[in-house]
Amino acid sequence: MKLPLIQKIDILPSQFNELEVIFKKNAIGSGPTLLQFPELDGKNLGEVYKMCEESFKHLGINPRFPYPTYILSEVGLKQTFFPELKSTRAIPKHFIKKIKRIKKREQSLLDKITTLSERIKNHNISEDLKYLTNKSSKNKELRNLCSEKDFYLELIESIKGSNRDEVI
Repeated sequence: MKLPLIQKIDILPSQFNELEVIFKKNAIGSGPTLLQFPELDGKNLGEVYKMCEESFKHLGINPRFPYPTYILSEVGLKQTFFPELKSTRAIPKHFIKKIKRIKKREQSLLDKITTLSERIKNHNISEDLKYLTNKSSKNKELRNLCSEKDFYLELIESIKGSNRDEVI
């Protein structure tokens, strides 16, 4: 297996009808990818994102697992399907490495990664993400309630303490 280094794909407006072919040809999902739309202005990006999202859903690719597919967008759009980057400098550093010869131990780790990424592809990720999001929101709510309870307990203790001082 090759190192998971980010691959950059420039998609021109003439290629919008062939998105699925481009995605299959570049093996999107088998490594980190950055999609760029160099000749597109901010107005049409929303439509292009929807076309890309439909293509991903049709191909059964998750844009976050096992490897992310980023979209380069200087203008932030209200979409949650793809992770967005404002510039190429925002690409995670672990996906940008100089290519060098890998050692035997590193190769065995890459082979394990290949196996695990195939297992992830067989798993229903959207259900897991919904479950994690639900659990996360419930945990945040519990945390807020606990901190509110602590505040009230401290308030009661301070009131009791000030009443004792007045009685004596």
